[in-house]
Formats: sequence, C-alpha cells, structure tokens
Amino acid sequence: MGSITAPPGYAEAAAALRHVHEQESAIEVAKLIAVAAMCDRYRVDDSVIVAGCEETMVYGADGTPALGAFLSLEVAGILQISDKTAGTLIAETLNLRHRHPLLWEAVLAGRVRSWPARQVTWKTKELSAEKCRGLDRQLAAALAHQNPQRALRTVDRLVLAADPDRAREKADRAARARDVRVFGIIDGHTDVWGRLDPGDGVALDEALARIAAALPESDGDHGQRRAKALGWLARNANGETVPDHLPLGTPHPGIGDGRRFRRGRSAELVVHLTGTAGQSGVELSPVARVDGYGPVLTDQLGTVLAGCQVKVHPILDIADVVPVDGYQVPERMRRIQEARNPSCVFPFSGISSRYCDLDHTIPFDHQAPAGAGQTSLANTAPLSRKAHRAKTHAGWRLDQPEPGLYQWTSPAGFQYTVTPHGTIAHPAPTRDHQAAA
Repeated sequence: MGSITAPPGYAEAAAALRHVHEQESAIEVAKLIAVAAMCDRYRVDDSVIVAGCEETMVYGADGTPALGAFLSLEVAGILQISDKTAGTLIAETLNLRHRHPLLWEAVLAGRVRSWPARQVTWKTKELSAEKCRGLDRQLAAALAHQNPQRALRTVDRLVLAADPDRAREKADRAARARDVRVFGIIDGHTDVWGRLDPGDGVALDEALARIAAALPESDGDHGQRRAKALGWLARNANGETVPDHLPLGTPHPGIGDGRRFRRGRSAELVVHLTGTAGQSGVELSPVARVDGYGPVLTDQLGTVLAGCQVKVHPILDIADVVPVDGYQVPERMRRIQEARNPSCVFPFSGISSRYCDLDHTIPFDHQAPAGAGQTSLANTAPLSRKAHRAKTHAGWRLDQPEPGLYQWTSPAGFQYTVTPHGTIAHPAPTRDHQAAA
C-alpha cells in the first residue's frame, strides 16, 4: 500500500485547479448569457425597405425565434471570430434556451459545461421542439453526472429512441452514401476513408484486431499492426500467399491460389437490449446498445449480427446473486455487475465496465473463515487498471455504503459519489478536511 499523505502544498494546488475550472465554466456561462441578451434586444428596422436591407432569419432549429441577419456580424466583431462561427454560437444559444430549457438552466447553474450542452443542440437539431422538451430532463441529467464523452453517447441513444422513423430515414440516406476510398500516395503512405454497413464495419474491426494480435511487435504498435492487417486482408482477397500464422482461415480450394477464408466469427460482440412487460409479452426498446460501437435501432440488429452465433444472457433479479467465498468473480455476477454499473466507477470515467477489473471494495482477506462471502455485488467495483492501481497504491480511498453506490476521496481530499448514472462532485474540501485527508 502506497502512502496516503499528500505532499505539502499539494492540496492547495489541487484546490487552485478546481477554482480555475469553476471560473472557466463561469466565463462560458457569462458568454452565453450575453449572447442571449443581445438576441432579446436586437431589432430590425422595419421602416427600411430598400434593396439589400437587413432581413430576419432563423438561426436555430424548430421553436427558436427569427432574428436580424446582421446580428451575427456584431457578435463576430466583438469576439473576433468569423460571421459563420458567430451564427453558430447564436444558433446554439437559441437552441439551448428555447428547445432545452432544463439543460439551459443546468448550464446557467454551473452543473453542466456549456460546450457539451452546445454539442447536444446539434445532435437534436432535426427533432421537433416538442420532442426535445420531452428529452430535456434526461439530457440534463446525463450531462450533469457523466463525463462528456459518455454523456454524448447517452444523447445519441436518447435521440435515436425519440424518433425511430426519422432515424431510419437518416440510416437510409447514409446507406446511399456508403463508399470506400483509397487516396493517393503522400509521404510514402495512402489514406483510406470509408462508410460501411454497421455489420460490415463491426466485422472489419474484429478482423483487424484479430490479425493485428497475431502480428509480431516488430511491426509496430497496435494501430500500426491494424494498418498492416488491412493490407493482409486485401492481399489475401487478391490471391496472394499470406503467412500461415495469420488468422485468415484455412485454404479454400478452387478460389484463387493461396487465398484463405474463415467460416464464422469467433469474437464476442455484446449487445444490450432492454424491454418492458406488456399485455402481449415483452416489448423491446426501439434502441439497442452495442458495446464499443454505440446505439442502433433494434430492428437493425439483424444486419449487425449477420454471421454471428447469438447467445442470450438474461439479466435477472440481482437478489438471486448470492455472495461467494472465492476470490474470483463468478461469470453471472460479473454480467450483472456490468449491467448495473456500465462504466468504470472511478469519478467521471467513460471506460466500459466490460474491460475493467472487478476489485474488492473491502480488500479480500484470504484468511477469512468459510461463509464470509467476501465476493458479492456489495463488495465489488468495476475499475480500470489505472484506477485500480491508484486505489491500491496512491491513496485514493473507496467505500461502497450500499450496492452500486461508490464514494471516493482523492489524496487532496476531494470527494465524489459515483452511481450507475454518473458522478456527483462534492464541494471543494475546507482546509481542515484537506489536512485530515
């Protein structure tokens, strides 16, 4: 166990960083308030009707007011940005204020940073104002308690579920734009861009990962080996002989010289489906979540899972999961833990719990008597390897007062509460608390 005593002055430096963060947030909010005030007060002179005079335009999406077209020029000059960028800022401000009133209030109160809130307005821009207001509480909660990357993934799922018909239309438009392009040689390399069917994209990702893992480390880091793997896939399809150790399958007679094809996929793809009990059985949610890839309409899962062997693991009542004495976490307990806490429970982490260690909150006692039941949902926490090491060796303290609720104290005395829905950062510690930490 490493030292849990922070070096002299460390807590004060950490408090200064928290203060700077809060001031940055306050400045961002003040800018939005100022832009909103300008929008409220800007007027177009209707008495001027000559050619080229100012007209009104709608900067934002459905439900936002029309404003003078020259307002963006005033904002651009003040902020020393382009007219287009100023128009974008106006649109984001209006969208937040008129289409997401609860999220707007959360930004003004400092519970949500402005930049991810502004990104939300673009993710929801094709939804009606009514649908946006229907999602508003969930969006505000996600951005208040999750790190921005995880929160924006949650937003994608909520937007997809809010209007499945529009999501299908967008998917159809995207399908017509599928393409793969290989660009010219620059600096001895070529760039590749593509838009694929989701099932093909997942299959390609799995194939590249599997082949990269079989390549020697002398071929570079993981990303460089994935690039090499794509080349081997192409050479295999072109009939060239490929190394025997690569997982490209067994030679297939009659289909080119040297080409090899594997039947079936061996990688595990985890899909999360939820549903509610209805009169005619279980009604599935219109949106499923594919671990590592994001949300997809449930009726499109057939495309994503094409060629896969599907195995269903129902997540049942957690009360049925009894504690065990062994150090290793049983598979069923792990799956329920991952469903309960989908992300690493370190504050604001966005790492999927599927890739985490399951750490014992109270350290495992190998000398404990039989029946102690130290491995349970009440005494395990999904932690990334780095967070696990910090808890073990660097003075980060973790408690689990009730199953699924985690309380952290940092070496500088900052405290956080982590739930399945995200993180609550508590006020900065006082000097007395910092000294005690």
